[in-house]
Amino acid sequence: MPSTSRSETTNTLSLSVIRDLASWWGHPVVTTVYLDVDGRRFPRRSDLKPQIALLSRVAMDQAAPFGPAAVAAVEADLGHVHRWLADPIDRTALRGVALFSCDQNGLLRVIGLSTPVREQVAVGPTPALSQLCEALGRGARALVALVDRRELRLVRLVQGQVDEHAGPVDEPPRQVDTDVELGSFERLHEEATRRHLRRAADAVVDELTRWPAERLVLGGPVEAVTALEQALASTVAALVVGRITLPVRSSPAEVALAAWDVIEAFDEKRRSALVDDLRQRVERGMGGVAGVAATLDALGERRVATLIVSRGFATPGSRCRRCGCLVAGVGTALCPECGTPTDPLADVVEAAIASALGQDADVQPCEGAELEALGSLGAIERF
Repeated sequence: MPSTSRSETTNTLSLSVIRDLASWWGHPVVTTVYLDVDGRRFPRRSDLKPQIALLSRVAMDQAAPFGPAAVAAVEADLGHVHRWLADPIDRTALRGVALFSCDQNGLLRVIGLSTPVREQVAVGPTPALSQLCEALGRGARALVALVDRRELRLVRLVQGQVDEHAGPVDEPPRQVDTDVELGSFERLHEEATRRHLRRAADAVVDELTRWPAERLVLGGPVEAVTALEQALASTVAALVVGRITLPVRSSPAEVALAAWDVIEAFDEKRRSALVDDLRQRVERGMGGVAGVAATLDALGERRVATLIVSRGFATPGSRCRRCGCLVAGVGTALCPECGTPTDPLADVVEAAIASALGQDADVQPCEGAELEALGSLGAIERF
């Protein structure tokens, strides 16, 4: 049995990393492990051992239906996982770890996450990627621009990390330093403020050029924030997801906490609108499907543009050994497309996510009663 020959570890999560994992095909299986390593809950490394032991037992139980070769492969995969976890781990900025192993292909991929994970183990032909998709959504790059009449602060937020960069500082003129009359001084002061805000807007654009972000949050006094937003180019202003009312000199931790609240509210509203769009398409009978069976059919026909799935949703199914067709429910012995025997899957939803990613479709984890009413799984179609 081959041992892992290529091991990769990263604390940087991106869509390209997830799509690369979606291309893995287990021979016979891939083992996925999500482990909570938050030092606030598990201060000692020994505190992780019970969780690791439990997940290992679950993995062996899941491997059994795939046959003896899969059992042996999962044993080897777990060996690689245990050896990696036995090495020192810097948990300063880590909350979770995602490990993917395919011993037969000589692959081990480890991704450190700064966001929490649900402890999970999955054994199947493809990796379990739903939690990575959730983490990617929570870890979208965001820039916070805090502005007032005097200065601009730029704070980068990504995957729980906070990094501050100084912006322009312009000292406003003082009456005592000039010999102009009061009315003229007020006009001078206002012009200096407008000049500072134009410089601030240019600095925000420059920062986004150096460090592209998906979200922009503005903060500071209302008047200054409004003027800054009006000075931004339309393409940059379109990135604004909300405002915070903190003083410009607030601590980075205060800025991050307030900004994440704004970003999460924006993202939740966007996800709700996406589910509502799906519901309307399904009701019209055009451009969308809902429910496990209908969604798997759309995936099989490569019609899916966006896969929408309830967070944590799982249901059994099967996968064709020959054509890879995914089938809902249990008890399907033969593929409905080609008649080849199928392999049972403890969770066909994870297989659907990997299939969608492999077709360059978007995957949007959502939550709420409205999506559950649609069967917890649906798709907006390409055509």
